[in-house]
Amino acid sequence: MSRPLGVTLIALGYGCLGFLCLLGWVATSQLAVASDLIRLAGDFLFILAIIYLALAYGMLKGRAWSFYIFVFMEAINFLLAFSSKNLLGLAISGLLLWYFYSRRAWFGVG
Repeated sequence: MSRPLGVTLIALGYGCLGFLCLLGWVATSQLAVASDLIRLAGDFLFILAIIYLALAYGMLKGRAWSFYIFVFMEAINFLLAFSSKNLLGLAISGLLLWYFYSRRAWFGVG
């Protein structure tokens, strides 16, 4: 089975997010005067970078764990968009959840 194009595009997007988070981590670590809050934000960016890059890899390889992590993260985004009445975020998260659920065979999820 060939990888769906939408999964590839989403994985590339997550890979770009991971790369940008790494750049932000490097930028915060190079600041001469940095408060504890800035250092904490930089550490958070590093953790997000690892998660995004691992998730992108898992999506490209069709790993089941990447499906579950993505669905969990998008469900949280959906609930946050719903609670803040963000209609665009609600629509995007809903569409991503629907798309991934319809492509669950790529990930080996029944």
